[in-house]
Amino acid sequence: MKKWILGFVLTIVGIFPSFARKQWTEKEAWKWQERVGVVKGFNEMIPAYPGMTLDEILSKAKEIGLNNVRFWIPGATADEKIANLKRIVDTAEKYGITCSPVLTMPFPKAFSTSGGTDEGALKEMEVYTKKVIGAFAKDRRIIMWDLFNEPGCVNFFSAGDADFTLSLKAVEYFLEWSLEMDPVQALTSSIFWRGDLINNETPLHKYAREVESKMDVHNFHDYAAAGDSDHPQEYQRKLMDYLLGISNRPLVCTECLTRVNNSGLSRTFADFQPYNVNFYLWGLYICDRNWAVRWERSSYDPYENSFHNLLRPDGDPIDFRDIELIRNYCFTNGKSVDPGAEYTDRWENQKAWRWMSLGPVKGRQFDRVSDALAWLNTPEAKNGFNSLNVKWNYNEYLSNENAFYAQADSLLKMADAHGMTVLPTLLSDADLTAVDKDLAQYVGHVIRRYYQDARIQAWDLYYQPGAVSKDTERLKELLKMLFRYGRYEWPNQPMMVTPVVRVQKFPPNFDYHRALFHGTTNGWNRLEYQGGANADLCYLAWKLSDVIAFASNQTAPQTGWLKSVAFRYGRPVFVTNWQPTDDGNAAETLDNFSRSHTFWYQSGHTATLKNLENFKFKPITVGH
Repeated sequence: MKKWILGFVLTIVGIFPSFARKQWTEKEAWKWQERVGVVKGFNEMIPAYPGMTLDEILSKAKEIGLNNVRFWIPGATADEKIANLKRIVDTAEKYGITCSPVLTMPFPKAFSTSGGTDEGALKEMEVYTKKVIGAFAKDRRIIMWDLFNEPGCVNFFSAGDADFTLSLKAVEYFLEWSLEMDPVQALTSSIFWRGDLINNETPLHKYAREVESKMDVHNFHDYAAAGDSDHPQEYQRKLMDYLLGISNRPLVCTECLTRVNNSGLSRTFADFQPYNVNFYLWGLYICDRNWAVRWERSSYDPYENSFHNLLRPDGDPIDFRDIELIRNYCFTNGKSVDPGAEYTDRWENQKAWRWMSLGPVKGRQFDRVSDALAWLNTPEAKNGFNSLNVKWNYNEYLSNENAFYAQADSLLKMADAHGMTVLPTLLSDADLTAVDKDLAQYVGHVIRRYYQDARIQAWDLYYQPGAVSKDTERLKELLKMLFRYGRYEWPNQPMMVTPVVRVQKFPPNFDYHRALFHGTTNGWNRLEYQGGANADLCYLAWKLSDVIAFASNQTAPQTGWLKSVAFRYGRPVFVTNWQPTDDGNAAETLDNFSRSHTFWYQSGHTATLKNLENFKFKPITVGH
């Protein structure tokens, strides 16, 4: 009798741990958060080239501030996966990096075809789950198991809600079997990857909520952080509030980062930090998985910003600002640390110069679309100009939006036929009778329509704020709002504002060239403003702009002085409205523009510009 009891006990101990645990309480879940700290992770350790080692990848991740990696366990069988997982965990430990594996169960087809009832399939899944989880159940180098990635997205042959329901059923099974292994890691599943789950109360959505309520920590995916100018960051915050409404547990976003829909790290982190979200970026290096372009696109075609990923193949950051964001990321317990999209998503210098790399812009400026269309039918349009700066009328947009866009489309089509781009100017002080939010939404809506149109050279959001209006404080807030709403649309073209600023009249015999010699104090001190404009408003316009703009109807020395101040920002400089005083000043100014790589738009007929076909940028050389 005693021998039988002993054999039974040994059998039980051999199959199961000493006891199966239950779902963590909220208090236990927060204890886990305290133990693991702020999780700053990335997905998948794909090498940038075939010879890159796992050590190199993990060492680089540690260097830039990441501390965890989530990945699909390689291998075809449970034993292969266990061996590979041990190798990865051992390597990651050398660099102080913890792991969060995705269970990656190789589903038997019978589970799908039987609607999740086939006993043989269930047994196979149970054995696999317990074997893999059990092998690492007490290994604290693993902090979390993602039991099922995006239920309903992959792994089954059916589609739609039926697939999602079946996937959720599998998640419940995986959870039950994993708990029997008494793991010290958090158990979770990235159930909330579908945007509709927080907006409906169908049986499917209720089932998703029910399964989510059984998880140790909340796990979600977010590739649409910033929203757009109509719904800025609405979904992300609703989702996090929704999950915390199910239960008060740590939040883990196991997939994020898609730059080209304005969901880069700056906008994503702006919302994550107050909610104390642990994050995982999708992708580390640009690599053969071609994550650099969005879904359903090919990297065979040229692309600008990398869709996913943090680093180029040589280890240089795609955006150096991202590294600072990662290293400084911390929980702020409800406190907002967001300066606004108008600041966080300003173009980096390199991107601004790449956009302008096609060469000089030598354009004409018009106050009305009709005037620009008429000019395109004149002989002057063939004299070497290659771009048009045209004021688009906000009141026409309000009165008849369809007609507004039809006229804009005609302008773009006709300009393109002449080999020209268009720089739309969207607002001026004349539009200040409208409510600020309406003006900002107008800017957002227009940019949304043309955000990837290569015929658009750039966007001048506001021409000379304060030229008429004396309400400087309103203008400051409005400029920030305009850039914010414009950036929510993530335009492929740079945005700018042309401030009200000019150069004071020089005294007789003033040596403006020597006045800017090394060590002398000159520059801003000779700038002047009018109306409600001042140095602060000018500085704000340039600080928010992707490229630097100004207007000038002054002499060549004065225009050159103003250009020298704008040149300090290290970004392309646009003279959006240039009225040379005479032919001699025009030639001198064009020489300055050529040597300093300045883009310009002439207005009026105050001077004859000769040999525009030969105008080009000269190499910038410096002495040493």
